[in-house]
Amino acid sequence: MKILKQLYSSITDPKIIATYRFLNLSNTFLYITLLSLFIYLPNAVHTLIDVNSAKNSMISFISDKSNHFEIKNGELTDSTKNSILYFGNESILIDPSKNLESRDAALEHGVTSGFLRDRFFVNQNEVIQEFKYSDLGFKNVSGSQIIDLIKMYYWPSVYISGVISFIFVAIYTIFIITMISLVATPIKSTMSKKLSFEQIWKMTAHAMTIAVLFFFIMDFARVQVEFRFAIKWIATVGVLFLSLKTIPSSKVIDENETDAEHFDLDEFEKDDEDK
Repeated sequence: MKILKQLYSSITDPKIIATYRFLNLSNTFLYITLLSLFIYLPNAVHTLIDVNSAKNSMISFISDKSNHFEIKNGELTDSTKNSILYFGNESILIDPSKNLESRDAALEHGVTSGFLRDRFFVNQNEVIQEFKYSDLGFKNVSGSQIIDLIKMYYWPSVYISGVISFIFVAIYTIFIITMISLVATPIKSTMSKKLSFEQIWKMTAHAMTIAVLFFFIMDFARVQVEFRFAIKWIATVGVLFLSLKTIPSSKVIDENETDAEHFDLDEFEKDDEDK
């Protein structure tokens, strides 16, 4: 419950954010994990919905006997029907013609992945990755075998890619917090605030909350926001500036004299209410 209290306070009270400079690093990293979850969830949910739809569309296509989806001698058979399967914002091209390259197919049809004559490709923002069926061990595979493989590896691949994606989001979040803290360091100097970089870093992590929650809502609603990187930086620096203003300029913070491990936020808030 304490982390939820941190979340609420980081939205409503810059003065409380200033007190979070006394938290220990483990609490701050736990809070950053929560922020990373808010950043990660919208895209993860939409991607899971699209990928699940793709899986069902692919199984349905292969199960249709009239499509004759089969790989022989490392090549998709000529009898396979040309088609584009649409699901959410994604699409899969199926084209066994011999004169089609991965990049040409991706750009011409605007698809995110595809099964061509001798290869499978993935298109991520016009960066094409291709894999030959023979290199993947799919030299002779029937349609029913492909369906079994899809069902077998679907959930393990979802779990593994999900964990890896979340780790990257957490690392990216820490990187952004560090960069904003570096920018804020000269700002606190001009305001005559005697704070260490670690304290600025802890405050920045909490100052980012409003921006993170804003994009959490926008991403879940699939609303495209321009200049999102600039908005996140400006919003975070703005909240951080308000928090810095609440710290008396004349007070020199000596970390050797301040017992950060025993800082009690509840006691601080109670004293603040009494005042």
